Amino acid sequence: MNKKRLLWVFFSVCIIISMVATPIFACTPKAAGENFRVTLAVTTLHASSNPFLATGRETCLVMSRIYEPLVAVRQDGTVVPRLAKSWTWDAAAKTMTLTLDERAKFSDGTAVTADDVKFTYDKQYEFDFASGADTKAYVESVTAPDKSTVKFKLKEIMASFMNELSPVYIVPKAIWEKKDCQTDTNLNPVGSGPFIWGEYVEQSHVLMKKNANYWGGAVNYEELLYKVYGSEEASLLALRSGEADMVPEVLTYTQIPALLEVADIKLDLDRESNFYQLLYLNLRFAPLDNKNVRKAINVAISKKSVIAFAASGYGSIPQNCPFVPAAEQNTAAAWEGTSKTDAERVAAANALLDGVTGISKKPATPPTGWVRTYNEIPMSYELIFRSNPTDLRTAEQIRDDMKAIGIELTLKVSESKAMMGLLFSGKKSLDWKWVIFGHGAQPSFANLVQEFGNDPYNAWYDAGTINWTNDAIQAPMRAARREMNETTRLSLVQSIQVSFSNEMPIIPIYQTVLICAYRTDRITGWNLKSEFDGMGSSGRLVSLPNLSSIKPIEKNK
Repeated sequence: MNKKRLLWVFFSVCIIISMVATPIFACTPKAAGENFRVTLAVTTLHASSNPFLATGRETCLVMSRIYEPLVAVRQDGTVVPRLAKSWTWDAAAKTMTLTLDERAKFSDGTAVTADDVKFTYDKQYEFDFASGADTKAYVESVTAPDKSTVKFKLKEIMASFMNELSPVYIVPKAIWEKKDCQTDTNLNPVGSGPFIWGEYVEQSHVLMKKNANYWGGAVNYEELLYKVYGSEEASLLALRSGEADMVPEVLTYTQIPALLEVADIKLDLDRESNFYQLLYLNLRFAPLDNKNVRKAINVAISKKSVIAFAASGYGSIPQNCPFVPAAEQNTAAAWEGTSKTDAERVAAANALLDGVTGISKKPATPPTGWVRTYNEIPMSYELIFRSNPTDLRTAEQIRDDMKAIGIELTLKVSESKAMMGLLFSGKKSLDWKWVIFGHGAQPSFANLVQEFGNDPYNAWYDAGTINWTNDAIQAPMRAARREMNETTRLSLVQSIQVSFSNEMPIIPIYQTVLICAYRTDRITGWNLKSEFDGMGSSGRLVSLPNLSSIKPIEKNK
């Protein structure tokens, strides 16, 4: 073989290798006129593309860009139009009437009609899907008098009814009446949102294309890429290098100083988010079902230390009753440890445990490795937490705090999806006893009732997860959700918080500051407003107001 042929073979092989080695979605920044792509760096993707099964923050992050609810809820609790442009309430008839926006269309060009809304809610209620569960018990019927009018006839008054419509994504009846809404994987979703499906590779990426005919106005760029990185550190590195444009949630607080060093990166700190880091105790197991045990654990946790060292100061001491909007919080439900020294907190916790029947008392001089017993069985537990540095440091702090009151903890890490299945599937209630998990809720007292009032029971909410039932507290919760008189409702809300605090069914560790990060060298027009438009908020960066507002910087043309 001559030299020319050898050189040709050599260069051909090099070209082939380079093509194979290049990722499908190499995130090289593109100029505005070259199919401009916005890239989100995430650590996991949605669990399902089926809008009926859309639950959890990760799924909402993706599916809320394809599908839309009738209304969305802003961070301040305000209900804003989405597919429904207006609504009226007839108290005498207990009927909510919504008028659809006549411009609304699905991505296949067909109009969004009242029949689509009725079909969606009928299926939600028929199969007890999580996103429809909050309204099902209240709704007598859903009717469509004409193509643009939807009527919800209620069995009883629900003061927060409009807020509870935001988790339900409206689907096209013509497509879904031919599918099994319980099992269909929906690999080619058709919704009314601002994006259409491009490509999905599990735990690799989701590529979305803009819906050029979006009824609410097309976005200012061509593609939206959700790219999965192996860890949050890797996603933040991608942001720093310019490979990614935004990280929707920064949990590794120790990375923040490095981010602040980059001139083109901005951080957004959402201090008003109704988001908590919580300690779940499985009340199916004694003595965790004893409120004095829970109160002892609550007061023994060094919450100031958790905030300072685990959350790097990005948090605040929470009330004992979580998810209550700041304007309605009762200071009588404040954490008991706020005014105590560390020694006083530990002494108070030990005194509570010493008074519980069956629990061994604290020795005058506890030996090294001292562990209390309950009915002669050591109080030793496994503490499960998600695989991120902040949760690890939180778990380590709680483990060390529990040693002082004779409770022994060993730590076990879990991936986010596994954690969701462990807590909320309703199938593994005996597979855990202590879990650290954080989540948020809409800024409305009704969401405390959702989580803890069993109104109605829903396996995705906290009362069912921890197996807590106390009708003396839950009945007033349900009454507050139905109370239309604001003065009476606020009075109920105030008293419920004190009762809840005394019962301590769940332990708030700290109220978090939600942090997101984004670059400003390629994109302008950032409009960071949070909206709840699914079972959870997609966050300020991935909210519809922001994704509709951002655009390429002109110099990149």
